[in-house]
Amino acid sequence: MNSMEVASSKRITLQEFISYITKNKECLAILNYYSILIKDDLRLNFGHNEELPDCDSDLENEVKEKQYELNTTIANRKETEEPDASLELEFIYGYRCEDVRNNIRYTRKGNIVYHTASIGVVLNVTKTKQKHFKEHGAVISCLAIHPELVYAATSEISLEPFICIWDTSTLECLARISGVLKKGVTHLAFSGDGKYIAAIGADSYHSLAIYNWKTNTLVGCTQVSRSPVLSLTFNPSNTVIATTGIKSLNFITIKNGLLKVNKTISWGASLPKTLLCGAYLDNAFVTGSFSGELLVWKEEALASTYLAHKGLVNAIWVRDNKKGLITGGNDGIVILWDTLLRKESIINIVDNKVLNCLLPKIRSVCESLDGSVVIGVRSGEIIEYREGKFDLLRSHFKNKLYGLAVHPKLPEFVTFGQDGIFAHWDIPSRKQKQV
Repeated sequence: MNSMEVASSKRITLQEFISYITKNKECLAILNYYSILIKDDLRLNFGHNEELPDCDSDLENEVKEKQYELNTTIANRKETEEPDASLELEFIYGYRCEDVRNNIRYTRKGNIVYHTASIGVVLNVTKTKQKHFKEHGAVISCLAIHPELVYAATSEISLEPFICIWDTSTLECLARISGVLKKGVTHLAFSGDGKYIAAIGADSYHSLAIYNWKTNTLVGCTQVSRSPVLSLTFNPSNTVIATTGIKSLNFITIKNGLLKVNKTISWGASLPKTLLCGAYLDNAFVTGSFSGELLVWKEEALASTYLAHKGLVNAIWVRDNKKGLITGGNDGIVILWDTLLRKESIINIVDNKVLNCLLPKIRSVCESLDGSVVIGVRSGEIIEYREGKFDLLRSHFKNKLYGLAVHPKLPEFVTFGQDGIFAHWDIPSRKQKQV
């Protein structure tokens, strides 16, 4: 090739070169072997610009390929005789928050339902008492609440996952659905009329399955995308399911059992953003982005953008009687919006010295019928905000629990975990006395 041919050759920018290299696993492996790369070079790109902080490690954990997490203790116990003991599960501290979002909900009675390990938990906040749903043999990975706020749906990460729809009052399992999705279920959503349950699988194509849960029949199934799905929502007429993900937004139409995936490319002048959550406000679909904005979609096109949080918008909830939305972000702020997406009020978690949350990223938000707001925080706290007052349930929140000692005379115990927390607990009140 002579100099003239070299000069006329197509050139690529540095950004294009980096984009190509980071998509090629073999190239990355070679560069990593020769120590040309650092760990941060291998992190996922969620569509942020240079002005934003580093990628969120919790989000990275959420979108990585889910592993089979069978709880062998529970599984083996079901296959053998019961042990000669009279122990009974009474109370669980904490909830799953490191790789799951939007998984704490209110019931019609004002109780709080969530999950930890392989247990579904119904918490009476006033009495600080729990009831436990124990039908799962593997780690629960997602939760949804029925529109009537009586039934909950949970599913798991396992080779042959199943979905349970259960009564939060009686703990009765009303339906057990399986057979289509493999490797696990990462998201669940009820239709607005409560008749259908939609689920996203943990397979490579993030398959979507829709069931009539009362008859235990499959309505339809399709592959959504290779990109991880981060939220799943029915539209008000139950004719469309919207999914959000890494630089992706899909509207899946439902007609006569056939599902058609429509990939949205109408982002306007802005680059595609990673969308972490979504909710329908009337016929507008509102999504929370990696860069802290609310994006409003009308007729599958981007209509408007609102600045909401500094950093990731992790959680979104449609208020009762369509009064607006509630959002929660990595900035430790919960925002209540009206129907025109104007900020009505703010619940500040990050600067609250009384709560003193160690890692105040908001992971889940929900509003009860009486206006109370329950907030799930990354450092394991479940916070209820009611009439200007806070009620708090604390826990450990990271990796393993190493130490446990019970006081010889008083109803107290202490724990120490890999999260660096040494905690002092009061058994009667179920509260943390010191940390």
